[in-house]
Amino acid sequence: SFGRTLLDPLFAKVGWDAQAGESQNTALLRATLLDALSQFDDPGVIAEARKRFSEFLRDPSHITPDTRRSMLRIVALHADAATWEQLHTLAKIGKTAMVKDEMYRILGTVRDRALAAKALALTLGNEVAITTRPSIVRSVGVAHPDMAFDFMNTHRQLVMSWLEGDSQNQFVPRVTQGSNDPKMIAKLNAYANAHIPATARGDVVKATSAIGFNAEVRTKRLPEIDRW
Repeated sequence: SFGRTLLDPLFAKVGWDAQAGESQNTALLRATLLDALSQFDDPGVIAEARKRFSEFLRDPSHITPDTRRSMLRIVALHADAATWEQLHTLAKIGKTAMVKDEMYRILGTVRDRALAAKALALTLGNEVAITTRPSIVRSVGVAHPDMAFDFMNTHRQLVMSWLEGDSQNQFVPRVTQGSNDPKMIAKLNAYANAHIPATARGDVVKATSAIGFNAEVRTKRLPEIDRW
């Protein structure tokens, strides 16, 4: 609520659609504000994104490329099962590899845990290109790092087969570093002890430090801010 109070007046000045002659900085500001207001559950932004998505399904030309990505990200984050399936269909019929990669990645950003699990399940079959599968896992890890970790741990050999050698020791800690659960530190260290050489754990150190900081902010700093 506090975040929306700060950002809504600023967004009212830039709006959803680009104005003639506006700078690239304004376009970047618009995208950043839409993303933030979506994260803050702004009802007006979510409703407008859903309206535009309905128009997009009827005729994609009605939505300008400038706001298409923001619209899709907002709709995906707040998707119910029916909307998620509509996004899934768009991913399957994407005309280019770039469009398919973007749409499949967006499927993993959903807040609903059951739908996030469905996104992860897509990586176990042949529907999604191998090069896109890590992107889905990473996108799920933003809102659900615990789910992403459990998936990677359970299907470790398969997940590692998608990655280049240099990325294999980095992938798991980087996906989970946004967690604010102190238990993730122990899980990540146990994973590293089992699967990552001692000389290649730099990303594990960074991730466990970030998780510890996130947990402290959540348990100590946020209550202090609320009281203030």
